[in-house]
Amino acid sequence: MPKPANVTEAPASKPAFVLETTPICVPRDSLPIATKNPVIIASNIKIKKGSNFGNSEAMAGVKAVDDNGNGIDLGCYLNVVGIDKVNTNVLGTYKITYNVKGYTGKTVSKTVKVKVVK
Repeated sequence: MPKPANVTEAPASKPAFVLETTPICVPRDSLPIATKNPVIIASNIKIKKGSNFGNSEAMAGVKAVDDNGNGIDLGCYLNVVGIDKVNTNVLGTYKITYNVKGYTGKTVSKTVKVKVVK
């Protein structure tokens, strides 16, 4: 029997097949009514010189929650800008900004520092 397209063979140390899934976002028009703006929870980041820094590293540990932090998780609507300005080969401090639009229609942003260290 052929495997479905979204199943890949896993290494011998893992289960025989791994189902690849994509996060499912709740459509905005079906989100519960929020009366307060969303909140972005993110901290400054420290990375070693020469290491990789892309979207997955920038989004690690970052959350966005609607209704002043008491509502639905908006992580799938969260985006980040400025990653392309972080040069991991040059010591220094860079800024990246997270943005998300909540149910109220308000877009909030949070800027954090990315420090490249030895």
